[in-house]
Amino acid sequence: MQELTACMQKERIQEYESKEESNLEEIKRLGVINSTNTSELRSIIKYQQLQEEQIQKEIDIAKHDLSEEFKQRISLQKATYLKETSQFQDKIDKLQFELNVCNDKLNQSKENQSKKSIMNETSAYKRDCDLHGGDDSEFKRLVHQHQKELSVLQKQFQSILNAKDDQINDLVYRVKKGQHHQERDTFAADDMDNEVQSFIYLNYTL
Repeated sequence: MQELTACMQKERIQEYESKEESNLEEIKRLGVINSTNTSELRSIIKYQQLQEEQIQKEIDIAKHDLSEEFKQRISLQKATYLKETSQFQDKIDKLQFELNVCNDKLNQSKENQSKKSIMNETSAYKRDCDLHGGDDSEFKRLVHQHQKELSVLQKQFQSILNAKDDQINDLVYRVKKGQHHQERDTFAADDMDNEVQSFIYLNYTL
């Protein structure tokens, strides 16, 4: 009986030792697998970090290139606008000078014509009075003729002045229109910058 009990105990011990050895082998196997998975995970994390750094570099380069191109374009548009504005201003100044000269000539002509008319009318009146014994019909005719001539002259100068005014107003309108386009281009540039940022975000960060 004792021998049977001892034999059973021995078998149990052997079974326990076998299970323990098997468990140790499994632990070693799992340890190897865990070490391998850990190494692979570290490699994946490092690769992702390198990828993120490369993508960030590409984003920075794209931003820089787009920013430089945008700055050059705006600078060119600004230079063109300033050149055109300066040319318009020169034309306005020239036309304004011509307008002032015309005004001066018109005023001087009016003054000279008025003096001349007074002198001619006075002389004609005296001559007519001497010839017709005081009849002033010829004098009235001369006065009327001079008034017509003066009116024609005034209309001619006024026509010149109106033409100069129209040219000046047209140039001023074009300058204001150019300023409006410049402001609109600035707003459009802001929109373009926003679109660029959205494009970079959608294509490089998602």
